[in-house]
Amino acid sequence: MTWGIIYLCLGMTIMLRNQYNPFADPVITIFILMISVGVYFVKLVMDIVSNYLKIWEVSYHTVHKVDVSEINKLDKEYGMRVLVKNL
Repeated sequence: MTWGIIYLCLGMTIMLRNQYNPFADPVITIFILMISVGVYFVKLVMDIVSNYLKIWEVSYHTVHKVDVSEINKLDKEYGMRVLVKNL
């Protein structure tokens, strides 16, 4: 990411110093279309690879239901212990 930011700043500096308007360039639409298609295919490939390797998969066996009333009871008891200890 750092190199990307450095190249972005370098490119913007070059365009500003040369007073270049990228929106007046007739090739900009083709360039944006090529980038969009490339990003789409890279995302498609990464989705396939991540599904094959089971990356970013939510395991429902590790998800536990939590009773909020039990948390409140524990928090209240712990708070009381801290208060008594500090007295």
